[in-house]
Amino acid sequence: MKCLVPRVGPLTLPSRGSAAHRPHTNGPGGPWPGASYPSRRSSVRLRASEEEDEASKGPSTELARVIQRKSKEVQDLLEELGMEKLDEELANLPVDESAAPFPLSMTVSNVIELEQRGGPALIVEVRRTGPTPEDVATAVRDMATAGADAVAVPTDLEDTPDGLADLEAACVAAREVEPRLGRKVPVLMKDWILHPYQLIQAKKVGAGGGIGLVTQVSGARGTAVVSAFAARMGMDCPVEVVNLQETEAMIEAGVALFAFSTSIGLSVSLPGFKEQVASSLIGKLPHGCLSLMSARDVQEAVAAREAGADMVLLRWELFEGCDLAASREIISAIKMATSGDD
Repeated sequence: MKCLVPRVGPLTLPSRGSAAHRPHTNGPGGPWPGASYPSRRSSVRLRASEEEDEASKGPSTELARVIQRKSKEVQDLLEELGMEKLDEELANLPVDESAAPFPLSMTVSNVIELEQRGGPALIVEVRRTGPTPEDVATAVRDMATAGADAVAVPTDLEDTPDGLADLEAACVAAREVEPRLGRKVPVLMKDWILHPYQLIQAKKVGAGGGIGLVTQVSGARGTAVVSAFAARMGMDCPVEVVNLQETEAMIEAGVALFAFSTSIGLSVSLPGFKEQVASSLIGKLPHGCLSLMSARDVQEAVAAREAGADMVLLRWELFEGCDLAASREIISAIKMATSGDD
């Protein structure tokens, strides 16, 4: 596929402090975030008149199929591990004692405080395009050099034959480029996160968090448990919510990282409706919380920024077929368009 570098014309952005530009938090530094979204993103079908009432009814048929398949994979993994070994892993999990109970993104803090960019942190999805994990490592080095603040690596079997190998290769590559870049490059697992053991696996290979913890999938109680487990290990796992009821439940549970339309999406006929829903929910978050949205192009990144997102996950298709120079140009264009500078 030919790389398409976006042409960024004059985009009208809200000024800082306006009602439309309300990044709700800067927050103290913490372990860097994780972020990712499944490439085959499932959709909760909505009409504009149905909004949150319909979203609260539960996952779509397609999402249910995906989760049924993923649940079996995780169950098979746990059975192979055995209860005794699982108990041992859970009892001796790697705990980051220096982390706050619900750590915020160091990357977001660095973007705001060090780069003074005024826009969201950009997390680029990287994935295997060839037969070995080295493809992922090369992509991580290129994207970090091109200006990505963090990377997200798909680990689901529908995306790669060996997700943990890809994730480990990405973590090694990120550590290799950090001295040259003079900054951390967080690596996040991108998957359907259903059980704490998935996070233990990711932590062991060096990941700083994960994207794919979805309230629609695990329910409020299960999601809160996994979120707290991640925080105890010093990992950032944004919790995806689709309506006010889920948002309030996760706030009550102490969740500090939220995601909107990254793993499951709202499919509506009205342009910008997803962003309007996300913006209304982001506006409900307490000070100190961080929010993540995804984007497929510059316009969607700008819309995410206008909705108040602190982090934007850039889908891998945006960089498909691009070399380092083109990737740098794309990331630079998005940073410029979302910086809030006139």
